[in-house]
Amino acid sequence: MLTFDHAVVGATDVEATIDFLMAFGLERLASPTAAGTFVGLPGEPGAILVRLAEKGSDRVGPYATGGQALDLYTSDLARSLELVDGAGFTRGPAVSYTFGPMTLGQVLIHGPDGLPVVLVEVDHRLPSALNSDPDRLHSQLHSVVWGVEDLDAATTFFSGPAGLALRATFPLTAPEVSTFMELPRPTSMRMSVLAHEDARPPRFELLAFDAAAVRLGEGGHRSGRPLEAGALLPVFTTVDLDAVEELVGGLRTTDDLGERLDATAPGGVDLEVRSVAHGNVGPFYALVP
Repeated sequence: MLTFDHAVVGATDVEATIDFLMAFGLERLASPTAAGTFVGLPGEPGAILVRLAEKGSDRVGPYATGGQALDLYTSDLARSLELVDGAGFTRGPAVSYTFGPMTLGQVLIHGPDGLPVVLVEVDHRLPSALNSDPDRLHSQLHSVVWGVEDLDAATTFFSGPAGLALRATFPLTAPEVSTFMELPRPTSMRMSVLAHEDARPPRFELLAFDAAAVRLGEGGHRSGRPLEAGALLPVFTTVDLDAVEELVGGLRTTDDLGERLDATAPGGVDLEVRSVAHGNVGPFYALVP
């Protein structure tokens, strides 16, 4: 029913956010519209739509639900850190740790309006633009991470009636994860990774913190409804918007990119759903004139 297609991010200064994303090798993909400007890699899935938004409330804590990060792969984290530091971007500590058979390096970068971008270096990557261009430093949008209170409910919805493929659900207990996420203390988490059947980007990752770790005033919700500056939203496409509306409700509207549904899925996942014609298998940005 749903295909995960791209992310929307809010920005008080659209050009500043675009410049930030282009520092990682992304490009403008289509002419700007009132609904925003697409950024990504030409011909590749996994785009980011930068949309003008107002500054929101700062009253969220480190364990807030909502949009957690835009993830990009890096082929060389050390080189990425040189780029980030040379550009004067704000970042957290870089970490390295093992997870099962994999070794990962990660760093959280704070873009304009606090937009969270995580660079991921891993020795066993899912498909991305790095597969076809080994000289490239960064991939397109590899994944969107969304924090939920009820991981089981969200996972059941997206892997069930929504129709995404569930790749895995697993605990995250390595203290390095809490370190790179700049959490106030080591915290256990659980994550579900959902994707297209062929695992092409972007992927959709649901994250839930151990409720026992969250203290008074450390929660909240990073609002995607309405979209705030520095916040993000996952955007899905469907050939049957009526069926999606019947399933999750929401508000139906039309903008210069076409018809869309603004809704909240089980588990507290704010999302946009875009209507596309039968037979459309390419990324949504390719449909924009």
